[in-house]
Amino acid sequence: DKPDCLTHKVGGRFVPVSTTEVVDRVQRLHKALGEIGVAPGDKVALMAENGVHWPTIDFAVLCRGAVLVPVYPTLTPNQAAYIINDCGARVVFIEGRERLDSILAVRDQMPEAERFVVIGEQGSDSVPSLEDLIGSVAAPDVEEFEATARACKPEDLATFIYTSGTTGNPKGVMLNHRNIVSNVHGALEMIDLNGSYTALSFLPLSHSFERTLDYIYFYRGCPIAYAESVQKVAENFGEVRPHIFVSVPRVYEKILGKVREKVAAGSGVQQKIFAWAEGVAKQALPYRLKQQTPSGLLGVKLALADKLVFGKLKDRLGGRFQFAMSGGAPLARDLAEFFWGAGIEIYEGYGLSETAPVLTVNAPGAVK
Repeated sequence: DKPDCLTHKVGGRFVPVSTTEVVDRVQRLHKALGEIGVAPGDKVALMAENGVHWPTIDFAVLCRGAVLVPVYPTLTPNQAAYIINDCGARVVFIEGRERLDSILAVRDQMPEAERFVVIGEQGSDSVPSLEDLIGSVAAPDVEEFEATARACKPEDLATFIYTSGTTGNPKGVMLNHRNIVSNVHGALEMIDLNGSYTALSFLPLSHSFERTLDYIYFYRGCPIAYAESVQKVAENFGEVRPHIFVSVPRVYEKILGKVREKVAAGSGVQQKIFAWAEGVAKQALPYRLKQQTPSGLLGVKLALADKLVFGKLKDRLGGRFQFAMSGGAPLARDLAEFFWGAGIEIYEGYGLSETAPVLTVNAPGAVK
């Protein structure tokens, strides 16, 4: 029972939510969903940014035996309406008043959608809020929750994840509970996690990559901190001080770009020290990839480079960094070599939404 199971930004600071509170909210929402008629197999759409509300709705829907359908919050109203209609969602959760109003303006395109629920705003008689639903339950029915959750079979559908193909409208990838669970177990066989690590989550949970990683964090008991946005990630590193995180190559490019900008703006001596440290890192790369420390003169040089240069880079990541992962696009070789040489381990993975999503991944001691 961790006091900081989840963390999110409220009023300018990160506020923790305990395991007990998360479980209580999931169980209350689960009961409320049953009371409004959500049955096993029903589709429930969720259009929202990352936050504590995301796993609350996700787990409540899955444990009800229903199918969660994420909708990217960046989609236009017509694009979102297409997905909501195509999957046949009966209930739609939407974050924010402006986004809700834009979707309601095209409600005629979603004839099967019976109920809309707003997240993070005050509800009304016609559109209740997430808090209204959770608050409508005096006490969760734990026995009914357990029975409904355990009635879910491995082959039952868990989610549709819509991906934009090369032509035409987005297609819904159908994943069952076994698909997701097997991916969680398989990934942990390659890279295990320490349950005491704090993870920073900032890739969209609407995508299968971050969502499966979040399931892995929950399974291992790692506290999850939801970043404010990708734009605020650099600031959030210092506030959350994560041990692990997952990103796309573009974020690593930006981190290295800022480092090089700072070096370029420094003195000639600083630039020479940085260039020297990069040279040492390249020499030490074969050892870093095998998680070994070189001996002799190279070992001494590397220790000095870590202290003068690379340790400061780790400080920019919060000071507790252990490792990161990269996916969604190829990680450029020069990027990977720089970070590994600097002692910042980034494990690259490859997969598809259809494979829930991880197919292959580099592992400790076996990095290509």
